[in-house]
Amino acid sequence: MKATLRRIVLLALCLSLCLQFAVPALAQSQEAPAPADSVLQPVTLMLWNRPVVQMRATFAGLSPQARAERSVLRVGALPLRDTNFTVEAVATTMGDRSGYIIQANGQLIFGLLPEDLDPESSQTLEEAAAQAAFQLSTVLKTHITESRPEQLWSGALRSAVATLIFLVLAWLLWRLRGFFLARLGAAVHKRGAKLLNVDVGPFFARAEAALVRLVLLAVLFTAGYFWLYYVLSQFYFSQPWAEKLGGYLASLLTNMGLGILEAIPDLVTVLAIFIVTRVFVQILGSFFRAVEEGQIEVRWVQRDSARATRKIFSTMVWLFALTVAYPYIPGSETEAFKGVSVFAGLMISLGSTGFINQLVSGIVVVYSRALKVGDLVTVGDTVGQVVEVGFLSTKVISPRQEEITIPNAVLIGNKVTNYSTLAQAEGAMATTTVTIGYDAPWRQVHAMLLLAASRTAGVRKQPEPFVVQRSLSDFYVEYELRFRLEKPDERFAVTSRLHAEIQDAFNESGVQIMSPHFEGQPSDPVVVPKSKWFATPARTQGSSSASS
Repeated sequence: MKATLRRIVLLALCLSLCLQFAVPALAQSQEAPAPADSVLQPVTLMLWNRPVVQMRATFAGLSPQARAERSVLRVGALPLRDTNFTVEAVATTMGDRSGYIIQANGQLIFGLLPEDLDPESSQTLEEAAAQAAFQLSTVLKTHITESRPEQLWSGALRSAVATLIFLVLAWLLWRLRGFFLARLGAAVHKRGAKLLNVDVGPFFARAEAALVRLVLLAVLFTAGYFWLYYVLSQFYFSQPWAEKLGGYLASLLTNMGLGILEAIPDLVTVLAIFIVTRVFVQILGSFFRAVEEGQIEVRWVQRDSARATRKIFSTMVWLFALTVAYPYIPGSETEAFKGVSVFAGLMISLGSTGFINQLVSGIVVVYSRALKVGDLVTVGDTVGQVVEVGFLSTKVISPRQEEITIPNAVLIGNKVTNYSTLAQAEGAMATTTVTIGYDAPWRQVHAMLLLAASRTAGVRKQPEPFVVQRSLSDFYVEYELRFRLEKPDERFAVTSRLHAEIQDAFNESGVQIMSPHFEGQPSDPVVVPKSKWFATPARTQGSSSASS
């Protein structure tokens, strides 16, 4: 029993060892199936940067890339010394595969299979093989011809000359840049340009300088482009790159030319809209200028507001014309143009809050006729003559010859005193005040003040000046002289001359002016005797009363 069991175990062990060695041997004895030919992405066979043929099929386990690489190696092994060789396409069959082989002087270069054909092309395999053979022959012959030493030396010499010319041109452009910028810098000091009373001369100078730089840079870039094209075209290996550069430039110029031709009708329409609008605005401007000068009178426009109305109407007409011409502007239908328009509108919306406030305030100022150019006004603490009433701000010249710009929103929010509005017929009213003691007869004080007014140049004789006693204080009587000015804008100069005449008149009569105030009455009148009126360094001719 034990012997039988021992035999069974030994037999099982032997069978297990036989299976372990027999199965791998059986697997190794069976031949693996060859991978089926397949079509992959096309690979272009390139020789010296020139395309010869496209390969798509996998043959004998070689991918299109591997087939192209082997073809390059076979071409490199050819004895390319002269152009006396033949390239031909030979039909062949290998097993169940039929195709063409392209050979040079009887040596295989590459093969073509039906799977190498472009599926979207109607070209036959025979036509494709003939074309590939012709392309290979052309590439080889051109390479042999252009690779000779004399051709290389000739190309290098021409490239060196072209490089020298380009460097000289770049140097001349740099010198011209300095020359033009110097001329522009000198011209900006000789001429001025104003827009809405703002000196825009420096801005135009910077814009002109930037334009000069841009034009010279464009010329230099164009010259560099042609230089690079010429140098690359002198060598066989780089000629395809030159052809691409030339093709890109030709395509760019062609597209630009076609775009210009296609845009001509729309440009003509835009130009017509511009001309019609400009003529209409000129007619409108002539009408409002006539109203402003008093040549035409209409009920709905006053002379003072005619200028502002002309600007508003002109702006509205131009905006309407822009709206009409917008669809005809070349490129207005593109997404880029629309995006720029949206961006510009957003920026204007975000930044125009204060602008709209000032603009509306300016319209209120203009059409309320609160002030106009030439008026003498007081706005808050500012006193001066109005020199400009704009839609955004008003400019005032103070008596110290200071130009003060008042935003129209501030102007609307403050009290405005206009000394010139009611002064057209009788002259602007002005006043001055003196305080005189009770010991001086009031009739005499009235007479002295009126005498001083009659001696003062710039005070109107009609209506006559008059005196008002404003108050009877504890120590003095306050007298106010009221008079009319011949020119409202000379208010401060006339008032200064009047004060001098008042002092002279009171000193002549021996009446003291109670300023500064006295706590106790002096024993003698505080006056300046006439003998001391012209004490050094004063001169006689400096007093207006001396001559009167």
